[in-house]
Amino acid sequence: MTLIKNWRDAWKFTSVQSALILATVSGLFYFMPVVQEYLSPALYALIMLIGNIAVTVLRLVAQPSLNGGNDA
Repeated sequence: MTLIKNWRDAWKFTSVQSALILATVSGLFYFMPVVQEYLSPALYALIMLIGNIAVTVLRLVAQPSLNGGNDA
């Protein structure tokens, strides 16, 4: 496994940002009962599924401007 050159800038990657958004949605669903009233468990599961697929796809997208051309 090869790490990115400047790991402190990892937050700039769309895959990392997407994972943080997904974690925030998950936390809101768990810690805020009012959100659970508007978001059914099935819809929550669908959002998590789509979000996790998006994070995976975004990780495969090259972002040479952020990593000096090496996105491994």
